[in-house]
Amino acid sequence: MKKQLYLFLLVIGAFILSCTPKTSTSVTEPGKDVVEEAKEVMTDFRSKAPEPGPARPIKIGKAQEFNLINGLKVIVVENHKIPRVSYQLFIDRDVIYEGNKAGYSSFTGQLLSTGSKSRSKAEIDEAVDFIGANLSTSSRGGFASSLKKHAEIILELLADVVLNPSFPQEEFDKIKKQTLSNLAAEKEEPNSISRNVSSVVNFGKDHAYGEIETEETVNNIKLEDCINFYESYFKPNKAYLVIVGDITEQEAEVQANTYFGNWKRADMPRHSFKPVPELDKTVIDFVDKSGAVQSVINVTYPVDLKPGSADDIPARLMNNILGYGGVSGRLFKNLREDKGYTYGAYSSLSSDKYFGSFSASAGVRNEVTDSAIVEFLNEMQRIRSTPVTPEELQLTKNLMFGQFARSMESPQTIARFALNMARYNLPEDYYQTYLEKVEAVTVEDIQRVANKYIRPDNAHIVVVGNKDEVVDKLKPIAPINYYDNFGNKVDLKPSTPIDLAPATIINNYLEAIGGVDVLKGVKDSYLKMEANVPQMGGAMVMEQYTKDNTKFKMAVTMQGMTVQEQIFDGIKMQVSQMGNAEIVEDKSALMTAKEQAVTFKEIFYGEKGYTLKISGTEKVGNTESIKMIVTNPNGSKTTEFYDRSSFLKVKEISTQEAQGQQMTNTTEFENYRDIGGIKVPHKITITGAMPIPLTFELKEGKFNMGVSDDLFIIE
Repeated sequence: MKKQLYLFLLVIGAFILSCTPKTSTSVTEPGKDVVEEAKEVMTDFRSKAPEPGPARPIKIGKAQEFNLINGLKVIVVENHKIPRVSYQLFIDRDVIYEGNKAGYSSFTGQLLSTGSKSRSKAEIDEAVDFIGANLSTSSRGGFASSLKKHAEIILELLADVVLNPSFPQEEFDKIKKQTLSNLAAEKEEPNSISRNVSSVVNFGKDHAYGEIETEETVNNIKLEDCINFYESYFKPNKAYLVIVGDITEQEAEVQANTYFGNWKRADMPRHSFKPVPELDKTVIDFVDKSGAVQSVINVTYPVDLKPGSADDIPARLMNNILGYGGVSGRLFKNLREDKGYTYGAYSSLSSDKYFGSFSASAGVRNEVTDSAIVEFLNEMQRIRSTPVTPEELQLTKNLMFGQFARSMESPQTIARFALNMARYNLPEDYYQTYLEKVEAVTVEDIQRVANKYIRPDNAHIVVVGNKDEVVDKLKPIAPINYYDNFGNKVDLKPSTPIDLAPATIINNYLEAIGGVDVLKGVKDSYLKMEANVPQMGGAMVMEQYTKDNTKFKMAVTMQGMTVQEQIFDGIKMQVSQMGNAEIVEDKSALMTAKEQAVTFKEIFYGEKGYTLKISGTEKVGNTESIKMIVTNPNGSKTTEFYDRSSFLKVKEISTQEAQGQQMTNTTEFENYRDIGGIKVPHKITITGAMPIPLTFELKEGKFNMGVSDDLFIIE
């Protein structure tokens, strides 16, 4: 038994997000592409491109540098225009392979700001809020900023959390619980799956850039792992303190010695990486997402592009022409504006101290997955073989000018520039003359770097999509490898033949839960389910009523408050959200409401209007299941999975349009138990349409209790 809950899920999802505590923003790692931080382009200028102007030097305060006795490198950039000061402490450690405990460095970074030896998390948060300051920590250090008059206070707080962390067990447990919740939400999310698999196929699971966090690795992490990481890598002689703002070099030197002078120097572990082998041909890396109506495509591979190298700026400009958003990106114009395959198609080309990467991605409809891939490869080949136009180049230069100028408004940007110059040994005027270097890039430079870094013939094409509807069309494009959601290679052998007709499988299911005659005798039902939602600090209770297979009512309460109520009286539907009621007239929604009102919809699968198709077998957890595609009378499809031994339904995937988007919802059914002669799942887990998975436990269930018609009155 399943009730479609899309309207309810969207409202609850928004409510959960509003109740979820904001996590600290991690310090931005230097060396990342400034332009890549934005994915949208102003489309207001379609009628006329911006007029180019001469590139002018950027006025950035000259950095002063000095070292403390313990080896801490201090960089000071004075800016007396506004009375603010920012402090960035950066640990210049190697990237670390964390193995079967992947995630412990991130845990450590989050833990730093949750308590020091003299302050609790609440006291730290209160002290920061009281002076209107900012404070965040990461596995590479911390960042803080405040008004000049509060500089000593915020710097002392930063030094306290970084140098004297207490690593409270209760905060560690909270971080682990939240991380596991996030991973549970992401494990079925196509974009998260694509990111995971892309990392694995590009670098390998035994590489720091290829390993991924999973429930298993997170559960392996102990508090001691975080303490050991901190004690191994937080050393002053491999760290930078970047101070930017309304401060003099003399003031900065006093502050640095006062708050970091007693930090003890020590050796830090060093790491090295094997070169990443290049592909000798393009391959498709496919992840099956049963029931999906869209495919997530990512064309990707590693690149050797170092920050500040001669190719860095031309490569950024070239990538912007290829894959920036809106009016300027070729991928966007081709796949969205010309072909209408997607809402957006973009690419990125990142420089990195160790290994950079190229990525070109989009979410497209199933039926155009193969065509979209062909267009990605065509555009990649075109930018290599055909010079870009001077107008394209100038437009992307202008966009980069604007992005660069806006980024200068942030103190983190100035700090990052100063840090980059020190870490990568850049010239003193590198950022002051940045726009001049951008302006100097030629059409020939663009084609040169395109041929060097764009590789349509040596790429991984990661596709997360519906195998039944997509794979056959992809076979002519490139060889296909198959992976699971976590980048493990799988051998998709042909499904074991099913010697039963679809109608027989449904009848077996109906018999397994109570028998057709018993189910047809159900005149009304009442179910009360409860889900624990830690983000809201309490339980979510959902009560559902049906009557005569024509009426239903659903009410959701949280924290004693009715969040949503839906009523369908057989003709009209009313939805109340937070007390505001409205009549729903959308025909598609009313068709769905009619199906919701049916207590056991599978009884009617043999009637006119339903089409059943067996699509082989597939494992759901450890259960070998029969996969069936069900087309409803309204034309929508669900993918249903029935235990091959017991014939109980174990999973259902359905897709509906909500708020202009196709949303895929996965519901898993477990723990069938008897209620009045009918087996009902007592554990139902819903993922896909929510920011977090929801697991409902059935608390109460009744059939033929004499539900009153008064429950379904629409006012």
